[in-house]
Amino acid sequence: TEEEQQKQEEDEEEQQQETHQEQNKDKDKDQEKAAKPLRPCPLPASSRGLAAMAGAIGGKGVATALRCLCEDYTSSGLPDLILWTWPEVGEDNEHNVSSARSQASAPTAKFVEVKSERDKLSRRQRLWLGALKQAGVAAEVCHVRDDAASLRPRKTATAGRWKRPASSDSDI
Repeated sequence: TEEEQQKQEEDEEEQQQETHQEQNKDKDKDQEKAAKPLRPCPLPASSRGLAAMAGAIGGKGVATALRCLCEDYTSSGLPDLILWTWPEVGEDNEHNVSSARSQASAPTAKFVEVKSERDKLSRRQRLWLGALKQAGVAAEVCHVRDDAASLRPRKTATAGRWKRPASSDSDI
């Protein structure tokens, strides 16, 4: 009947108004959230070292290292050490640091491959070091000399007997 139809239309119109009001309330809440400034979220202590290292290496260096890892997921050739510094800045001078001082205290990173006296760089190690250097990251080889090894008796190749090597001042 006509009355039922009219009542149904009124109910639908009332529902639409309620829905519209709820949507406006949601929009108001969203606008309130957007108006509040975001607070920086402190990194957990376990992540700070990793973040400092990545910051010191720089985006291009991190991207290069990740690319090398993706190309060879066994990480063969990855340098042995990553050394970095991340200078602390006091709260009082955090925003008033001169440009010369800020450049002098910029974070730095270096990849280091450690090699013994008789060890040589592999092809993959040379590729890693080359890629990192090309990305502008400091990368070098540290040759370690084992003085204690020169004091141990060694088997000589010719006689097959143990022999203490002659010590000389030029080895030091």
